[in-house]
Amino acid sequence: MMQGAITTSTPPTRAPRVFLLDDDPDTGESMRAVLVGAGYEVECHCDGRTALARLRECPADLLLLDLRMPMMDGWEFRVAQRADSAIADIPVVIMTADTSAKAAAIHADGSLLKPFGTEELLSTVARVLVEHDHHRLIEGLEQAGRLAVLGTVASSVGHEVNNPLLFAMASLALIERFLPDCRQDLALLEGPSRTAAEREVIDRLRQRIDAVDKHVADGRSGLQRVQVVVRNLQDLCLQADDERHPIAVHRVIEAAIETAWHTLLSRPQLTRDYAPIPDVWGNETRLTQVIIHILIHAARTDLATDSLQNEVRLATRSENGYVVIEIAGSAPSAASDALTRVFEAAPELGGTRGIGLGLPLCREIIEAHQGQLEVDIRPDSGNRFVVRLPCYASGVWPAVTSKALSRAPANPAAPLAVPAVPAVAQRAEPRVRLWIVDDEQPLARIIGRLLAREYDVLVSSGSNDVLTRLSAGERFDVLLCDVMMPEMTGVELAEHIEMRWPELKRGIVFMTGGALAPTLNAFVTAPGRLLLTKPFGSDEVRAMVTDVTAALTGAAAQPTI
Repeated sequence: MMQGAITTSTPPTRAPRVFLLDDDPDTGESMRAVLVGAGYEVECHCDGRTALARLRECPADLLLLDLRMPMMDGWEFRVAQRADSAIADIPVVIMTADTSAKAAAIHADGSLLKPFGTEELLSTVARVLVEHDHHRLIEGLEQAGRLAVLGTVASSVGHEVNNPLLFAMASLALIERFLPDCRQDLALLEGPSRTAAEREVIDRLRQRIDAVDKHVADGRSGLQRVQVVVRNLQDLCLQADDERHPIAVHRVIEAAIETAWHTLLSRPQLTRDYAPIPDVWGNETRLTQVIIHILIHAARTDLATDSLQNEVRLATRSENGYVVIEIAGSAPSAASDALTRVFEAAPELGGTRGIGLGLPLCREIIEAHQGQLEVDIRPDSGNRFVVRLPCYASGVWPAVTSKALSRAPANPAAPLAVPAVPAVAQRAEPRVRLWIVDDEQPLARIIGRLLAREYDVLVSSGSNDVLTRLSAGERFDVLLCDVMMPEMTGVELAEHIEMRWPELKRGIVFMTGGALAPTLNAFVTAPGRLLLTKPFGSDEVRAMVTDVTAALTGAAAQPTI
């Protein structure tokens, strides 16, 4: 079998490759001469079995198949070809003088009734090739349409999932906050004066508190996984913009692993060898898509392969001004990963519909990042993929917009920890006035309870309530405002506030749990706007409030001219 590497350098346009199967060498040679003269690359075979073996090594664009051949006739050849997913979709034109029902019933893309002329041969070959390319194009468009529908569904599902997910995360954070107080109260109950029965009850309470603590940690870990998967799903299924910013490569790889975990579960050996590397400059969503697709390809094997012996290896390093990502699968690759077709557009992936991102598009994305993609397909020993992305020295990156930073996903390996909060008595400065407005009142209330120790929190019943309070003279330092609300969207509320009280504009922080209409999205992601993507942790809110109040304090400290 052929082995070797394919890089991203643009190959020259090649002639269509035709396999000619006819047991008559003279007929085959005369047809070969006609086809070569018309610009085709032709390979002739007299035996079906030899042709099948050769076809698996070096697939063709078209098969010209004689039905009457020794050792393996055309019917047997078609059965074997269609059973092999690597070569099943190669179009076939049968050549025969047989007019029986059996010959007419064979599955083929075209037919030539012997004897036939040169013009008929060339027109039939050209027609079948064009029809096959058209069919593949239609399949690609259908796949793109399915992705568009999936994106819409993912957006809706993500919005519906994110609110209860945020509610659950906040609830666990509150429970976790109360547990130290419970332990302190329990310690006050201990003492030598307690009876044996009382000490037994105290021990049981301590054990239950320990169990609750463990369950909270497990629940937080599970919710964190859901959070990462939902965010990745929305980013992958919705069209990514072209905005670029500094990217931590290891974060991208870990996000891709989270998303592709269902594929990697059958490969118990997943090893990482990460070296210290600099950031790269690019579109994080697009690079995550590429890594996901490569991970899936690296993990693919023939069904007969023992998956327990498989291994997927990831390694990173810096090399000659590039960040290098190497992903390799140790098991023999699926037959459809033929070397000569690896960069051809393929709407299907191992017999199942993929995510609509083939290796050709992976190559285009990497090249758009001024990088290189190398693929080493070894049918006997697995696949190896190498991505090279140029490093950028500090200080030469373009300006990073707030939109890019707000869209960057959190490190999936980081716990959703609740940082310690100083006691109110230790604060000398006035407490920040934090208003929360969300049409889901239970969610707004639990966010308020989570932050009530640090801030003066007001949970508003709706947009009209916010405007009424502002008209009565009340003010906020920070307004956490949901975007999608029934009586008035968050954008409309912000426009009202900025028109009547423009000094409050810098304290408005939008919250959203799903994709927005283009006009709303353009408003909340415009430069200078602040956005929290649900579900968010309490530490994200605190960081945002700190930044807002620091900016307001700095603005107030500027001298008036």
